[in-house]
Amino acid sequence: MRLLLCDDHRLFIQALGSALDSHGHEVVAAVTTAAEAVRLARELQPDVCLIDLNFPAGSAMDAVRDIAEQADGTKVLVLSGSAAPGVTASVLEAGAYGYVGKDQPVEVILRALERISNGELSFDAAQLRAGVRHGPRVEGGVEQLISRLTPRERQVLGRLIQADTTDQIASNLGISRTTARAYVQSILSKLGVHSRLQAVALVTQAKIVDG
Repeated sequence: MRLLLCDDHRLFIQALGSALDSHGHEVVAAVTTAAEAVRLARELQPDVCLIDLNFPAGSAMDAVRDIAEQADGTKVLVLSGSAAPGVTASVLEAGAYGYVGKDQPVEVILRALERISNGELSFDAAQLRAGVRHGPRVEGGVEQLISRLTPRERQVLGRLIQADTTDQIASNLGISRTTARAYVQSILSKLGVHSRLQAVALVTQAKIVDG
């Protein structure tokens, strides 16, 4: 897998790059600013950009959004020491495919990369639940909510769980982008949530695997 690393601590990304190289990954670039990460993600189109959130000039959340929107072939994995409540939910809402704490061993990062390469989200269960803790409380449980969905909406929900974009949902299900968007909005309404992330967290929280 071709990787782009971004962290303002050069020694950290050098050590991480060496560890990832030793496990068969190719580090195409290692940079120390979020702006460089965005530029090189567009130019090099790596498979995954591993990026910290905290830089001397502020948060890299905008960079996460820019890479997700402007580098179509690049998925973002946030690798950060931030433990602020809801940070996992925030980075996934920004378009990242996952979040791993810097205090985790390299094996956890490798597992996250494997999941992301398969189009899956990779996140810490406890932190994600904290980020969506204001979600709906439902009598009868999640199963009761899902029973309100039509068969087609369940198909679309399945694509959301696989982290498909609206365009990917449309392509995979053979429907128009407008129709795909309408299905997503209907799902959010029926589940009583406000975002795709909350929908995915709601229906997968019983089966979340940390790391």
